[in-house]
Amino acid sequence: SRSNDVVTAATTSTTKSWYVFSTGTYIDSLTLSGVVKDAYNKKVEPFVSVMLYEANDTFNDSVIYKENPRYVTNTLDSLKTFKLENLKAGKYLLVAVKDYSSNNKYDPKKDKIGFHKEFVTVPSDTLYELELFKEIVAFKAQKPTMAAGNKLLMAYEGDPKEVQAVLKNGSEIVPSVITQFPKKDSLYIWYKPIKADSLALSVTKGTNTQDFIIKIKPQKRDTLTITARQSVLPLRDRFTLASTRPLATIDESLMRLINKDSTAISFTTEYDELNLELKYEFKREPLQDYKLTLLPGAIIDFFDQRNDTLSFVTNTKNDSDYGNLRVTLQNVKRFPVILEIVDAQGETVATAFSESENIVNFSALEPAVYNLRLIYDDNANRIWDTGSFLEKRQSEEVIYFPNDIPVRANWDVDQPFSLP
Repeated sequence: SRSNDVVTAATTSTTKSWYVFSTGTYIDSLTLSGVVKDAYNKKVEPFVSVMLYEANDTFNDSVIYKENPRYVTNTLDSLKTFKLENLKAGKYLLVAVKDYSSNNKYDPKKDKIGFHKEFVTVPSDTLYELELFKEIVAFKAQKPTMAAGNKLLMAYEGDPKEVQAVLKNGSEIVPSVITQFPKKDSLYIWYKPIKADSLALSVTKGTNTQDFIIKIKPQKRDTLTITARQSVLPLRDRFTLASTRPLATIDESLMRLINKDSTAISFTTEYDELNLELKYEFKREPLQDYKLTLLPGAIIDFFDQRNDTLSFVTNTKNDSDYGNLRVTLQNVKRFPVILEIVDAQGETVATAFSESENIVNFSALEPAVYNLRLIYDDNANRIWDTGSFLEKRQSEEVIYFPNDIPVRANWDVDQPFSLP
């Protein structure tokens, strides 16, 4: 039979009825099937579009951004499998898109994508597996606005890691610091007080630089406030102080940490400038009270403000209030690997990195039901790396333990994890 010019299929989630239209004499009858997964999360979102683009003489990779597919179907609200029907024989690009705009085009700023690296051939008996991931788009800064006195707010796209900002008043460089706006794709740019109506800002990531002119308006400046993250300190965690302004100087000699017996406890500090957090590392004992005192001048912020005397109190629970999880990895294909404990909301509770060890111990876990996520960390950078469609690179492989793992207080769980 001669091939059809256009074939469109439509369905509804309630009836799953199909309507097929053809401009040719015959309706093609070939099919292609598979399953859609999320490359990192255990559950995949509903209503994922699965598309075929014909690999003809005019084909190039830009079609997924600009053109409608030749064939499209949807996983609907409860299914993770797909079946493309009424196909004509040929070669195709097979992609899955979580299409938030519902326009059958891929927008890397919003959508997730999964793809088969090579063209697929129809007819085929292969059951294809597509793993959705969110690409990291190229960094792009939006024009900053005034957030407070001596503080700019700058929205961005992409990855802000290693972004640099240079503020100038004419030819004079104005000292500045970049911090993260919590849980938002925005950065704060703090700068030293200066008399100016406007400032020039250059934002650089890699070889890309963007230039802005910022109008300066008098606004009230944030005050320095230091607060403790934990009133009850989990044995797994470091005691953490949060600051409302960037810190310039941290003097441990003006800090005192004692337990309930007034015994001095040795400690070290680590400052996370991006997130404005000062972390204290020390040996944490169960059923213990700790008092941290910051004498005047222990902290000097970016605007040269010093702290007054500050005191923070925290305590720990008993060992028996926690559970321990020992994971034995079996059939590991390659190292290094990252092993993560994930809670019921999909949040990472604990992480371990192994370059060769098959046994991983997680101690002092809060009683809860958890799952395990293993990542084959092929570039050994200790984080999960997403993929790239244009580079034809899949995201790093992720495997979940098939069952939930209850961890109870005062229990030790020994869990084998056999990897497929």
